[in-house]
Amino acid sequence: LQAYGRASWLRDVVEVVSPEALRSGLVPYPRWWDVGGAATLEQDRERFSLRVVASGDEVTRPLQASGSDDAGAATEVSRRWFVRVLAGWSERGEHGTTRWTIWGGREADERWQASGAVRSGWDIATTSAGVVGQRIARVGEQLLTAGLEAEWFGDELVRQGSLSNPAREGDPFVYGQPLGADVAYDSWQTTTAAVAPWVRLDYLSKGFTLSPGVRLDGYVLGASRLNPPLGATPQIGWQAIEFAPSPRLDARWQGNGVIFA
Repeated sequence: LQAYGRASWLRDVVEVVSPEALRSGLVPYPRWWDVGGAATLEQDRERFSLRVVASGDEVTRPLQASGSDDAGAATEVSRRWFVRVLAGWSERGEHGTTRWTIWGGREADERWQASGAVRSGWDIATTSAGVVGQRIARVGEQLLTAGLEAEWFGDELVRQGSLSNPAREGDPFVYGQPLGADVAYDSWQTTTAAVAPWVRLDYLSKGFTLSPGVRLDGYVLGASRLNPPLGATPQIGWQAIEFAPSPRLDARWQGNGVIFA
């Protein structure tokens, strides 16, 4: 059993020693934290494991508008955090080995800029889950490996502001630019799911290994709507299903301590 936790203290010290440094906004002082833990249980040929990890950070600072001496004209808040939980099980039997791992979590990324009663920014929250399984067994003199991978992501997105604020990635913007009065609000959801079964056969003979295999990836993509809301117009969503087969072949030879692949 293991556990740990950490937290930053720099911002708290600066707030006591030099509060003017925080109000100036010239240097950002983040507040961060992270915690985690792990537990393992082994019984006969079985092994159980559980891991938990979480982390987050936040930066709050005043912004000075371009051409203004007022350092408190606007405030910027940037906040990120995530939580992950992983549970694993494995078993070593007489005819092979089986492993399964299930994971899930939630994360958020938000950044807001407020100037008086006007606010702009975005908020992205994601809930995710997945499973990974593998079975390794002997078939005669050969080694057969089969597995399954599946994952799901559900995103909740919120954006408030104008066409240019908050700026998109790569767009030019003026640091500390005051917000205008023309702002709008929008929120939507997206879904991404993927399933991938795969199988591989390892043919072993006198230092030579030939491994044919195949993997089939399936994707489900969706969005709650394609366009911003317009009056009483019904919302039109979007969904797509795609498949991507991937045959594979690997050959290796090992002799006299030299490996060719």
